[in-house]
Amino acid sequence: MRFVDSLSFLLWRALKVATPLAWKLLVLLYRSLGFLVALAGRLVVPPRLLGRLEGCLDWLRNFLTGEPFSMIATLASDALDAIVRLLNRSAMARRWLLLVMMGGCVLAFYPPSHWGPWCLYEKGIASYYGKGFYFNKMADGDRLYPWTVAAAHRTLPLGTTVFVRNRENGRTAYLKIADRGPYVAGRVLDLSERAASRLGVKEKGLAQVEIYVRK
Repeated sequence: MRFVDSLSFLLWRALKVATPLAWKLLVLLYRSLGFLVALAGRLVVPPRLLGRLEGCLDWLRNFLTGEPFSMIATLASDALDAIVRLLNRSAMARRWLLLVMMGGCVLAFYPPSHWGPWCLYEKGIASYYGKGFYFNKMADGDRLYPWTVAAAHRTLPLGTTVFVRNRENGRTAYLKIADRGPYVAGRVLDLSERAASRLGVKEKGLAQVEIYVRK
């Protein structure tokens, strides 16, 4: 896990450094493209070089249509045919497959951690983390990424899923308690930037919220 976190941090820093350089290279390539096209139009390709290029293209075409690729395509086709025959063997198999797929979709969008009943735990003001906290470690050991949907609370156990409702606009979200805070007096919840966007808190910065927990 530490290796993945370090790799993500290095990639993030590398992108911040490499993006301006890549953009300048693209602009330079775009500006020189017309010159290269004009230059290529004035050049005359020798017949000998043209014959070699055609030979390379023929070799590549024969390689792609050769025995290794044809064997892979045949094996893939046979595997798909076997799966289709297995599924068409009985109507019961198709029904079970449909039920499993529907159950997977339901669990993906509404996992058991979101199931109720929910009870009102606390009301108060919620704020959100700034971008300066990216890649910092939270209290549960994970790092705060730009796509993290989490929240910080002073007393709720780490890993608890809470249901939060913005009292000002009615928007709701399921959040995981992953950090401790907020440390500003009068606030009850600190949101990650992604969680703040879901609740509509990002533009204003602060909002009155209700925190619900499961019995």
